[in-house]
Amino acid sequence: MFDATLYQEVTESFIKTHTKFIVNSFKNVLEWKSEGKEEILDVGCGEGSTTIHILEKMVMENTKNYNILGIDLMDAMIDLAKKSFPNRENIQFKQADILDVNAWVGYKEHFHKVLSILCFMIVPNPKVWIKNIYNVLKPNGQIFFMLCLTNAMVKQQLYLSKQKKWETYQKKNAMCSEFFINENSTDWIIRHLEEGGFKHLIYNEIVFDTPLKNKEASYKFTKAFTLLNETIPEELKEEYLNELCENIEKEYSKNKEYSKISYLIISGRK
Repeated sequence: MFDATLYQEVTESFIKTHTKFIVNSFKNVLEWKSEGKEEILDVGCGEGSTTIHILEKMVMENTKNYNILGIDLMDAMIDLAKKSFPNRENIQFKQADILDVNAWVGYKEHFHKVLSILCFMIVPNPKVWIKNIYNVLKPNGQIFFMLCLTNAMVKQQLYLSKQKKWETYQKKNAMCSEFFINENSTDWIIRHLEEGGFKHLIYNEIVFDTPLKNKEASYKFTKAFTLLNETIPEELKEEYLNELCENIEKEYSKNKEYSKISYLIISGRK
């Protein structure tokens, strides 16, 4: 789904900056225990840099007694996280699937907080992952999610998935998720969270600019997201990426707003 090493590199260019700003701006929605240990789950931790450099820093500002479990579906991401950040006393990285009900049986009402940065846009079966998160949270436990609503790469992925040349291959692509194709993604996910039992939901949308303005800048970024072309035959993948990035450049030349990225921030309680 991702080239773990390249993903670590390209997200530093702007995604990590945006994430840091958003976490710092909205961290006050979280409340912290005055006594005992804070048990925290980070879903979709990737290669660990956001967990270590942004989320742990926020946690340490509020408590010295904590444990963070970072999980990701990809072995390559977890391997890189363990290699990049070894021997962390308060943080463990583990390969795990948030959709796997059996994997979370031993964590019933275990976590005080579930955090997730840029993960749930592409996770299928919202009712399943929402139920699993609800079950692993302690009573009155908190959620804090950051999702990407749209960006130039997503716009072109959805556009190309409807073109005759590519639609046959892209019907089951994760980037063509219910979240992204929904007319109002915010309402869609808030409704699912409410139906899953979450309360006191607060959400905000925020927009930033990105370097995704030309083919060169876009190519390296999109190359890291192997899920963009994972359903396309190997001999056509390069052609697909080139077309996607050329389209980004063309659209930006007509509309400077095309390079913008918008995020959705959600907080709430069990």
